[in-house]
Amino acid sequence: MSHSALVLCSLPNIRNLLDAEFQKVAHSFRSKKASSLFVFRQSSDLLKETSLSLTFCDSKIDSSDVGSALAKGEFDIAFGCPNLIEPYLSKMSAVRWLHSTWAGNERILKRIMELNLQKPHSIDFKLTRMAGVFGPHMSEFCLSVIIDHERKFSTFREAQRNSSWITYHSKYRLLSDLTVGILGVGSIGTHIAQTLKFMGASTVGCVRLPRKDTTNGIDEWFSSSTNSGLSDFLSRCDYVINTLPSTPGTTNLLSGDVLSSVKNGSVFVNVGRGNVIDDLSVLNAVNNKWISHAYLDVFNTEPLPTDHPFWTHQSITVFPHISAVSFAEDSVRLF
Repeated sequence: MSHSALVLCSLPNIRNLLDAEFQKVAHSFRSKKASSLFVFRQSSDLLKETSLSLTFCDSKIDSSDVGSALAKGEFDIAFGCPNLIEPYLSKMSAVRWLHSTWAGNERILKRIMELNLQKPHSIDFKLTRMAGVFGPHMSEFCLSVIIDHERKFSTFREAQRNSSWITYHSKYRLLSDLTVGILGVGSIGTHIAQTLKFMGASTVGCVRLPRKDTTNGIDEWFSSSTNSGLSDFLSRCDYVINTLPSTPGTTNLLSGDVLSSVKNGSVFVNVGRGNVIDDLSVLNAVNNKWISHAYLDVFNTEPLPTDHPFWTHQSITVFPHISAVSFAEDSVRLF
């Protein structure tokens, strides 16, 4: 059986890594250049003599060539970054498996729904994603944010720029003094909770359906499906870390005056999706001092517009969606 995979991926060194991975199992390997696309073909006893050709596309490849090849049904597998894949989804009627190098696939899913509404079942493939990879990345990011905030490292960075020797002017809290709330306890939220728990913090989790187990680093559970569950959860937190994906049920979950329920001086960290709260609600939360600071890595509009008020607000720190970056090595290993 023969399969042909289209690789639309901007990750550094992805071509060499895929090449090396296939050479590990290949008994024969050859490469050729055709139609300005690089094609690598290999067959292996481990793959039961199934051959797989990989077509690598980058910015130098004419997009019309890619679209034409897809429309002709030349590929039954696609691999790559959703922002590069999305423009070609309407041509992927012959594709049977699409692997995304991102954890969140709402961009692809939204486009698939639009296409299938226009023409039912026009797009019908198995969609897989980068799961079980980003927990360590986001755990270290959140831990760094908490320590940086508590120890006021930004104050000392500014002092160094001014050649000013200053000492602490207020008592800081240790992780063991803090209760950290995880909103959305999937694989990423679980890893964050376990990391913080190991470092001494108390943890509370908020999920849609009630739970009782403590095996995933959560000391106490709250359910967002009950009338007071979300507000009770927020009232316990020194830090609220959102890891929720974008779904109809999570959109604007924290919008309005929801964050008024948080403990006094709480900090909001968003590494999930930006649309869990609208921009005005974030501004209201910091301006009304419901939260003392917001660390935002995801936004309703990305890139964040240069004139957006988040950039200059003293109680908001902007990160350009970098809490967990897709590494080519992880993408190849999972593929």
